[in-house]
Amino acid sequence: MSLTDAQLRELVDNGVPILKISLQGRDLRDWNLSGALFEGVDFTDAQLDGARLDESVFSNCRFDRASLNECYANAVFFNTCLMGGTHWRQSLLFQAKWHECDVRDADFGHAMMDETVFIGCCLAGVCYSGVQGREMTFMKSDLERADFSRAQLFKSTLFGLDLKTVNFQEASLVNVIWLQSDLSGQNLQGQDLERSVFTEAILDGVCLASANLVQAAFKSASVKGADLRNSKGQFVVFAEADLSGTRCDAAQFAQSVFVDAITDEASFVGADLSMSVWHHASARQCRFDRAQLNHTDFSYADLYQARFDDARLNRTRFHRALSDDLNLKRRAGALEKDPELYEAELWSETQRAMLFPQRD
Repeated sequence: MSLTDAQLRELVDNGVPILKISLQGRDLRDWNLSGALFEGVDFTDAQLDGARLDESVFSNCRFDRASLNECYANAVFFNTCLMGGTHWRQSLLFQAKWHECDVRDADFGHAMMDETVFIGCCLAGVCYSGVQGREMTFMKSDLERADFSRAQLFKSTLFGLDLKTVNFQEASLVNVIWLQSDLSGQNLQGQDLERSVFTEAILDGVCLASANLVQAAFKSASVKGADLRNSKGQFVVFAEADLSGTRCDAAQFAQSVFVDAITDEASFVGADLSMSVWHHASARQCRFDRAQLNHTDFSYADLYQARFDDARLNRTRFHRALSDDLNLKRRAGALEKDPELYEAELWSETQRAMLFPQRD
């Protein structure tokens, strides 16, 4: 079925749903299609540059190679649409949503995409270069070879994604949430990742050298064999993270948290770990040579074969830490027993004895 321009305008103006028609190759530049409902419509090769699609709904439509440059599509909703090779350069797409759409090889270069959402989409080869995308959301989508170079992704969420081949060169990644995503082998050297959240993410072999990691969170993340040399990371949380074999030489991790972390065979040579907390961490064969350990707390940590050559100790706690170095806890600046922890242990034992008295 095909409609004339006049018939199409009348349907749109009257709010009539437009169902299963062909608009292939149609010139709809600068048209106002706001608030319209399209289902099963074919927009293949259509020209929609400058069109208004605000709050419109497109379900099961085809947009292959359609041009939507500089269009206005705020709060638009695309559901199960085929949109390969579409062009959206410099479009306004605030709060737009794509659900289970195939958008591969599309070009969103320099579009305004604050609070846009992509769920269950194929985004392979998509260009987001230069996008202004504060608080964007990507969930369970294919982002193979996607390009986010020079994109602004402040406070965006990237959930459950394979990001190994994505280009983040010169992107703004402050406050980004990388929950359960795979960044293995990525090169994020020198990037500003302040307050980013990598909870349960995979960062094995990633390069974060000289990156800004201040207040970043790596809880339960896998960071094995990564390069964090010279990174700046005050108040970083590595709780329950696996940093086995990770290089953190000259990193600045003052007041950071390594509780229950695994840092076996990792290297913190020359790092600033002042006031960091390592309770119950496994740091076997870890190197702390020349590290700044001012008020660092290794209580209950496993330090078997860990090296502390020329490390600077100052009230460094080793309360019940496991170590094969008989002199470590006797060195100047080391505290073998933490009086407050010791008192807490005695109180805990007393309470346990009162609650569960031994019977003869």
